[in-house]
Amino acid sequence: MIKLFRFIVPIFILLVVGIVSYNYPTHPIVAIDNPVKISATLIPYDENFKLIIETEIANGYHIYSVNQQEGGPLATKITIDKNNLIKITEEPPPTINYNTVWPGLKILTLTKHVVWSMDLQSSNIVRGTVKVSPCTENFCLLPQEIPFIAEVIQ
Repeated sequence: MIKLFRFIVPIFILLVVGIVSYNYPTHPIVAIDNPVKISATLIPYDENFKLIIETEIANGYHIYSVNQQEGGPLATKITIDKNNLIKITEEPPPTINYNTVWPGLKILTLTKHVVWSMDLQSSNIVRGTVKVSPCTENFCLLPQEIPFIAEVIQ
């Protein structure tokens, strides 16, 4: 009888702990698999093109600026395949924060709707990726590399 008791009690405890932890999430914001959505378009002007990348960020999440200094969180990185990127010409002003994880470093965050624009010498189709590190106030997801294809709109 004692051997059966020693076997059943640990299983019962594991079962109860599993049920309780399943029913009570540890974070007030539920982790979303893909909290960042990307779309891109190409607009012709003069002899070049303007690439517009639009980003929708889920409520409660933020990403970091392409201008985030090294030594802090992972800056957003935009990569263009087989094109001559002239320069990133525009990013909306980020929110500037400071925290105890990176003392003295400006943390440049972007939320909700972000539009980047850049000048390209290109063809009618541009492929690339946007690498982001989506975070909430409590946790960060693994960095995500989101592919995009931009076509010319007239």
